[in-house]
Amino acid sequence: MRRRSLSGFAALVLGACGSPSVDPCHADPASCQPCAETGGVCADPLKLNELLADNEGAWIDEAKETDDWIELCNSGAAPISTLGYAISDDPNGFTFLPAARLEPGETVLLWADGSRGQGPDHLPFELSRRGETLYLWAPDGRLVDRVTFPPLDENVSFARAPHGTGAFAPCRFPTPARENGASCGPPPPPELPAEVTFAPFAWPEPWPAPPTPLALDELALWPAAFVEVRNTGAAAVDLADFAV
Repeated sequence: MRRRSLSGFAALVLGACGSPSVDPCHADPASCQPCAETGGVCADPLKLNELLADNEGAWIDEAKETDDWIELCNSGAAPISTLGYAISDDPNGFTFLPAARLEPGETVLLWADGSRGQGPDHLPFELSRRGETLYLWAPDGRLVDRVTFPPLDENVSFARAPHGTGAFAPCRFPTPARENGASCGPPPPPELPAEVTFAPFAWPEPWPAPPTPLALDELALWPAAFVEVRNTGAAAVDLADFAV
């Protein structure tokens, strides 16, 4: 799945069900209830597809920062432009998306880091790891997607499965800028080109014996950082003679 780059900003004032200077939907909500039969969310190909509210290294931005992110997806059958769409974690606040052309099934990743100055794909708000609601509006002011996510553990995303169309659920295998798949799980390994071949490997005989008297046996980085050293010999070893 390719990620589309973003360029430029939408020079468009969002008018919800009226002129840009008059917003009857906010002034009198009862006078403007589009798509009431679907909870006020209107059908549209651009969808909220995945988000991560506690990023501890699952993905990094161009500044090498582990920021919150939101992925949008074109769930339709034709190319669409994000020009004029708006997103927010506030039902009364709008942040316009930069212009991007998305082919069917393609995604675009936005950084919810409160650092708009870092680039057009950075949003002026962050996501709450305690959970909150995100909103997506079409250029004509209709609410076209809304998702309320629960408290999430670090590096656990909230994603649609199947990709672009399914229901949201927590997922321990985030897939930023890639297809979510039919269910939460690790992405399949990429297929090698047919022309790639490997020479047979001959195992050496005899197989090398483990180093003596000490060998590195195990290590871990998280949640506990440690290095385990094992005595592979038959006699006691004074560790004061070794360094690691």
